[in-house]
Amino acid sequence: MRPTIGTAGTMNRPARADACSDLHVSCDQVAALVEQQAALRRVATVVARAVSPAEVFAVVAEEMARCLKVANVEPRKWRRDRRRRVLCRIGCARHSAR
Repeated sequence: MRPTIGTAGTMNRPARADACSDLHVSCDQVAALVEQQAALRRVATVVARAVSPAEVFAVVAEEMARCLKVANVEPRKWRRDRRRRVLCRIGCARHSAR
């Protein structure tokens, strides 16, 4: 049903429901963006401290896991010979065994 404006200039129920639904989606998108920006700031702070690449990749993996809401993250780098190199592991069984 398409939203319509009532005679007094107010939205009818379906229109209000659609508007509220859109507002909740927008709020969720803004919250996700805020979370991603905070993650980028945390990574940038670590990079600015001039720590080792292994430490930077560990923080990147942790922030990826947090933003994506997943338990396991394994950033990889593709080499020229088409092989891949695991940069670090977060939450994986192999990581916890180290």
